[in-house]
Amino acid sequence: MFSKPETMRAYACLSHIAKICAAIAVFAFFLAMRAQAPGEPEKSAGAAENGQSQPLSPAVSEKAEISAVPLNGRYKQIYYNGDIYVGDFVDSIRSGHGTYTWANGIVYTGKFADGEPTGEGTYVYPTEAAADPPRSEEPPEPTDPPPTATSPPVPPEETSASPPVHLAEIPKSGFIQMMFEQAVEIPGTGKRIEPPPAGRNIETQFGAVPLSSDIPEPYGYFKNFIFLGDSVTMGFDVYRGKITFGGEAVLRDASVVAVGSYSINNALRDVSANSVHPLQNGAQARPEDIIAAKDAKYVLICLGLNDLGLMPVEDYVQNYSALVARIKEKSPGKTVVIMSVTPLVYAAQKTRLNNDAISRANNALLIFARENSIPFIDYGAAIRDSQNNLYDEFSSDAYCHLTISAYNRIVEYLLYHPLP
Repeated sequence: MFSKPETMRAYACLSHIAKICAAIAVFAFFLAMRAQAPGEPEKSAGAAENGQSQPLSPAVSEKAEISAVPLNGRYKQIYYNGDIYVGDFVDSIRSGHGTYTWANGIVYTGKFADGEPTGEGTYVYPTEAAADPPRSEEPPEPTDPPPTATSPPVPPEETSASPPVHLAEIPKSGFIQMMFEQAVEIPGTGKRIEPPPAGRNIETQFGAVPLSSDIPEPYGYFKNFIFLGDSVTMGFDVYRGKITFGGEAVLRDASVVAVGSYSINNALRDVSANSVHPLQNGAQARPEDIIAAKDAKYVLICLGLNDLGLMPVEDYVQNYSALVARIKEKSPGKTVVIMSVTPLVYAAQKTRLNNDAISRANNALLIFARENSIPFIDYGAAIRDSQNNLYDEFSSDAYCHLTISAYNRIVEYLLYHPLP
């Protein structure tokens, strides 16, 4: 048996050992937490005031941080503090068009430069109610922001349905020559058109602008263009320096009046805190007013992707007619031109917004255009396959947005379908 002093010394020794072990455990836990938790970026500020943006999270995501490859293109970034950005990057810096959603619910959609909003866009606050909700009880299917990938890009979700068989491969070269070889003569006119796509008869196709080997001088021709449209149309502006014909940036002085999420329905609305309109002198303005202030000959309308998921084709065409009337009233000397609605990648089609609905809308627009002596250019023919699907190779996001090579094809198509 130990004596009392010996027992006391043993207890004291064990107490010291226990304290040392506890200290080691606490220090190890602290090191583990530091190793697992990255530095938290600056918290979002409160609601933006007077149109000023809130502080943005640094332009790195968890995946991007461990990658040495800079982000260039369109991506979706999820930040540690809960903010989300869907848009364009240049060397991992937010540059171009995008949508930034703060963790507190405020959303900015518009242009970015050096990682920050330029102010050429719109803010939406959580307390604001959307105007004119969709008539259908089904949720809307907008196209902007599009389904995008985190870094690195993630392929689109697989679908149980098998993709259709493509009856024709994408022409790698000689695209225009192929059109001429397949062209059909319009009886009594001496003009030719390409064969109609699936779901369109030859009589309806006669309403489209015919194919011609006599192309106008590219730069001067496009200098007289005003493109009115949505996020797809914005590509004519974003890539204007890289869209070329014969090695020349032919769109460098063309006008682009476009904004993400734009639609015929939006274009008919009055300007308000909840409206979506392009900017003129830093403020939202009705499209007919912006167009009236520009010196150009042609107004090419390319709207519909953000409409067809919300309303029947008949209502869409009726609204289209109203917008055309407003533009003609304000700009009687300009020629309004209807552009076909952009097709979707096959795998990205939805229940209501799909290429069948887009084809029906294009056919209805073509009939409307012919009945009202309005030129109709089916530019989608330059980028879709025989089943009316956007070629995967021409999509920048596996949805509806386009690559530079797609815009180059469209420019070529427009030149060989010259307007009067």
